[in-house]
Amino acid sequence: MKLIRRHIQSLSLVAIAGLLLAGAFFISLQTRSGEDKRRPTITPHVNGSIPEEIPTCTDVSAQDEQLACYVEAVRASDDRVIFVVDELLAKEPESARRLAFLDTQFAWEVSRDADCAFLRDSIADPGERELQERICLLEHNLLRLEQLERFRCEWYDPADCADEDTADE
Repeated sequence: MKLIRRHIQSLSLVAIAGLLLAGAFFISLQTRSGEDKRRPTITPHVNGSIPEEIPTCTDVSAQDEQLACYVEAVRASDDRVIFVVDELLAKEPESARRLAFLDTQFAWEVSRDADCAFLRDSIADPGERELQERICLLEHNLLRLEQLERFRCEWYDPADCADEDTADE
């Protein structure tokens, strides 16, 4: 009888351990924890303030100053992308569509980072390598901002965007 009890306890322990492992696996899939070097994140802005303007770095001549300018421009453009994504998420009433949009945003960030890392790795000069990577990141961010603005116009504010189109002409 004691032997049967011991086997039942052992089986119960194995079943509980299996459930815990399955739960941990499911949670890791949901939180996308993995072996990525850099996990893309979208952090909501607590204060809702509009990020600062993105600096233009075309008038800077020294390479160190250019690099510092592009580092700041990439940071500001990243902040702007996050801000616009947060705005779009706040306007979307359907949770499934919000999640799909977040998946798309994460995929875009991974693609952007991979494109710019490839460019960086293909340049021999270390100073030029970092500068070109920052330029690449900025260009991708600016293109994404244009795309996000089109999404906003098509999905949520067509009347406001129609006014902007006529103002541009």
